[in-house]
Amino acid sequence: MQHGRSIRRLAGIALTTALALGPGTAARGAVFFSEYVEGSASNKALEVYNSGAQSVDLAGFEVRVYANGSATATGTVNLTGKTVPAGGTLVLAHPSATPALLALAQQTSGTLNFNGDDALALFANGVALDHIGQVGVDPGDAWGSATFGTKDQTLRRLQAITAGDSDIGGVFDPTRGWEPFPLDTFSGLGQHASALSTVPLPPTLALLPAALGALGFLRRRSPR
Repeated sequence: MQHGRSIRRLAGIALTTALALGPGTAARGAVFFSEYVEGSASNKALEVYNSGAQSVDLAGFEVRVYANGSATATGTVNLTGKTVPAGGTLVLAHPSATPALLALAQQTSGTLNFNGDDALALFANGVALDHIGQVGVDPGDAWGSATFGTKDQTLRRLQAITAGDSDIGGVFDPTRGWEPFPLDTFSGLGQHASALSTVPLPPTLALLPAALGALGFLRRRSPR
């Protein structure tokens, strides 16, 4: 009973915090990784999706790479200067990828030379929004299995997923929220869709993703 009251109290604090931060917080919380390509040679790509009802200026956004179990970023891709429309995507790729993959990309970076055992995280103004892999952990070859994992495969977020997972140090299980595709599958890049409606929400409800994200942060910091 006491635990339930504590969670309700934290939820109230989280919502109050989100309201104080304003609508931009909710918009940022709607941006997350929607596709991951760990292909042959330099065929590496990421798709960033905006599930919200308003476009998001990616000033202050960045993708961080954590190679070989590192707990600190070993590389960073700055997304400042890009904008993701409501229901739209931004595709990032390695500059030495195959021409067919590069044709789908809006930004390239040599930092995207990740392998299946490297974690990736999406940040906005220093705040974690989403991750692929578990930061600070080296899984061996990959997270998952040879038929459903982060090595030599494409992973696509299920349409039911409408927000990222901000707990970048938490366990990453690709079978939860992702769908696997064979090596060098990238025909779906740039056309993701989620189950979240793009009809504008009332201001308070529009802040709900940020409130839930803040709640998760508070729960992780609260004593058990």
